[in-house]
Amino acid sequence: ALGYTMVYGVLQLINFAHGEIYMTGAFAGLLLVTVAKLPFWLALPGAMLIASLVGVTVEFVAYRPLRRSSRLAVLISAIGMSIFLQNVALWIFGPATRSFPPPFQVSVLPKSPLPPNPPEAPPPSPQYRQELTAAHVTPQFSAPAAFDGAFGAWEQHPPLAPPPRQGDVRLWLAAMGTAFVAALCLVLCAVMTAATLRGGTVHASGKPHRDVRYADSWFHTAGAIPVDVADHPFYALPAPGAVACEIPEFNAATVAGWEEFTEVIGPCLNAMWLSPLEELGLRPQEPHYVILDEIPAELRDESEEEGVTLAYYLEHELSITILVPNVRKLLRYPGMDDKRIWFALVAHEYGHHLQGETGLLDAAYTLQLDAKSTRQELQLGRQIELQAECLAGTGVAAIAGHDHADVAFVNRNFNEGTGDSDTHGSADNRVHWFNAGATAETMAACNTFAAEDRLVR
Repeated sequence: ALGYTMVYGVLQLINFAHGEIYMTGAFAGLLLVTVAKLPFWLALPGAMLIASLVGVTVEFVAYRPLRRSSRLAVLISAIGMSIFLQNVALWIFGPATRSFPPPFQVSVLPKSPLPPNPPEAPPPSPQYRQELTAAHVTPQFSAPAAFDGAFGAWEQHPPLAPPPRQGDVRLWLAAMGTAFVAALCLVLCAVMTAATLRGGTVHASGKPHRDVRYADSWFHTAGAIPVDVADHPFYALPAPGAVACEIPEFNAATVAGWEEFTEVIGPCLNAMWLSPLEELGLRPQEPHYVILDEIPAELRDESEEEGVTLAYYLEHELSITILVPNVRKLLRYPGMDDKRIWFALVAHEYGHHLQGETGLLDAAYTLQLDAKSTRQELQLGRQIELQAECLAGTGVAAIAGHDHADVAFVNRNFNEGTGDSDTHGSADNRVHWFNAGATAETMAACNTFAAEDRLVR
């Protein structure tokens, strides 16, 4: 119960595989004792280490990819992992009960000696053997209850009770040691709890009094903390420094080319942005890249005159998707085959990833849902996109070796004269925010949610 509570308090999920992880530790300890022939005191920490590694693996494989998904998805994954571990154990060890050999040798000493053997009768005389041969012997014979012969009488006694076991001193020492360790753990838990709650009057809820220096927000999960899109700690971060990254030449018309391209520039963008997010106390995750050679059904009605989707970001999957067929449509225009332009495209979608990791994206989407008019809803959408364009400008300028000329080239070919959009903003504003990001000293330069209305049209 304590383990379930601790896991739920930290990760906000019910780990149904909790017992199975302990089971793997038990079987690991059994193998270390019986197969590896390790002594019990060495096998115990080895089993704990193996169980810990299994727990970390389960978190990475079954829980971490679903951290931003619904709680039902994580719940189903936990149940599936529980069933999986159970069946793996059944397949390897079978359904029979296994037991550990005793960790200590226990000697058994009897209190009384064994009873003496009954006296032996003398061998029969030759005359007796002849009489026995001539006599009629009945087939049924029952042993007498007592024997009375020339050598004395021997009474038949009831079976003796087994001698009582006498425990070894080491067994008592082991029991006392186990009790001492359990008591020590209980005392440590009490001390840690008291140290956590010190600083004020403790109420039944387990929280310190409001007058102490702890903030109430510390006792809520990260999802419950409100995010102000116009006043966020992200804006106080300095612009990232120069990142050494050799942007490769590639064939933007092929899926293989994009896979090679994103494999190189993805780590560059991670190195540029993830460390600053960690300084905010976040635990950012790396996005992965999906390269499609077919347009999804919901985007097939787009026209080149109104604009086509080249890439998009899915927050719940942490994925940046590139639509190669739409990229091919732009390659016939002058300058569009330059690798810097396509780096800027990926940097724009990575900007949406930053919005998602900081909570800005969810907060802006919530504001869109609560918008009282279509005009307000569209403006919030443009603020999201223009902020991502600003972050793209920051990304292009942060590549070591890029200068103002590289920024101007990308802005001229990707934003200038490309037309206005109700969802992504006017061409002039896209140029403005791209330049703002490229010349930013702090990320406050990309705060589109606090900008004047004329800059987010």
